[in-house]
Amino acid sequence: MNYRESSRPSPVLVVRFYPGTSSFRTDIIHLDALGVEHLIHRHESPPGKFGIEEFRAAVKPSLESGIRRAVIDLVEVRWAPSEVIATLILVEAFLREGDVACVVTNPNSRVMSVLTITGLVWHLKVRESMGEAMESLAPESDSASG
Repeated sequence: MNYRESSRPSPVLVVRFYPGTSSFRTDIIHLDALGVEHLIHRHESPPGKFGIEEFRAAVKPSLESGIRRAVIDLVEVRWAPSEVIATLILVEAFLREGDVACVVTNPNSRVMSVLTITGLVWHLKVRESMGEAMESLAPESDSASG
């Protein structure tokens, strides 16, 4: 995918979930300033056994390079069982603790219902599309000028 947003002057970390019945895949993607995605890590784990330590190790170089904005992309999430919600909370909390501005994007109506019922929608920054997520991550000086 290629997202070109004039309001995005610096790289963004994208974490994309791919839950399945036999494995849970998480792709960690570096979205450069030109809007081009670069896969930096692919993690697969059995259902219910997300490897947060492996995730932390994979994300650490990006955080050390200065990336301070991230998008958790739920475009491939068709339903929201407890495993998806637990992983979402773990990933978002880890990024937030690292001073990374984080937005959750592309929840379908089922996922959004779960986020609303659980109250997570009030604790997470949720946007309907990647474009809206990128706009919400734009520094105020950039969004005010455009």
